[in-house]
Amino acid sequence: GTAVVGDMLKPFQTILAATASASPGDTIMVYPGFYTASCQILKEGVKYYFFPGSHISASDSVPLMEGVFNNIDVRGYGIFEGGGTFGIQDAFINLTVSGSGYLEFDKIKTTSLKQNYNATVQVGTSENVLNKYFELKGRIESTGSSVGSYHASLNIKAGNVKFDGSIHMDQSNAGQIGIRLANDANDALIKADVYTSKGICVDSTARNAHSKFEGRYETGDKSTYYVMRFNDGYQGQHIIDAEIVGALHFHPGSNQYGGIHFSGYQLCTDSPSGNGAIYIQSGLNYIDASIYSTEAVIFGVNGGNTHFGGVVEQYNNGGGKIFNV
Repeated sequence: GTAVVGDMLKPFQTILAATASASPGDTIMVYPGFYTASCQILKEGVKYYFFPGSHISASDSVPLMEGVFNNIDVRGYGIFEGGGTFGIQDAFINLTVSGSGYLEFDKIKTTSLKQNYNATVQVGTSENVLNKYFELKGRIESTGSSVGSYHASLNIKAGNVKFDGSIHMDQSNAGQIGIRLANDANDALIKADVYTSKGICVDSTARNAHSKFEGRYETGDKSTYYVMRFNDGYQGQHIIDAEIVGALHFHPGSNQYGGIHFSGYQLCTDSPSGNGAIYIQSGLNYIDASIYSTEAVIFGVNGGNTHFGGVVEQYNNGGGKIFNV
């Protein structure tokens, strides 16, 4: 009741009250404390800065940030937490920008996802233009109970998306996806440490998705799930310069030279169906990585044109195969 816009000594009690009073061009500064939101908190043209120690929780099944905006600018060290039942293809944070987007945070966490194709964070741009990006920085966690399938910690929609951070996905049900690329018009640049306890770190099923991955990626259930599965089947182009712990599946397609370039490091001790450390079904692929495997097969080849110029060590000397074509 005593809040004054522009007076840091007379703050608003809630983020929603500050948002309602803000005008385009204003910046809302969120002090340390615990806040609860009953609806999404962003406003067009308003910038947000969250001080360390600011913790925002949403009511059950309420998206905390949702909508289509011209520009988004959220910075600082906010902790955003929620969960529940979101609509199919919806998320706890679901944002699209026609201009540029910047979302910086200490942590975004969901404690439950209860519908098919739900995500913790889902972002994209409405136009796939070179100078328009949606950039994210921070840690994403998906934990607790879950119902349904195809849950993702980060779902990348159309356009240009950059992510610099970490993902930890440890839900109770299986079939999790750390990063999902399912839109035919997306370009992603990922620098992350990604771990999924019961699922795939990266799953690409778009017809012509293009992406680059750096960092470290590991699945906890290596005998059931690939660390990365590129199942575009058309003309996906992907670059991997990362540390991989587990098996890879290459099926990017063969149209217009779809393929994968893998130049990182891989440690594989198990693979789904024993297909090998790298199971290749299609694509014009280039592999110059260092690969160490205790699996019976390193390269399981069932299609495509793959050039290998790296280094492999097959631990099962005399008992395994480097190539199974």
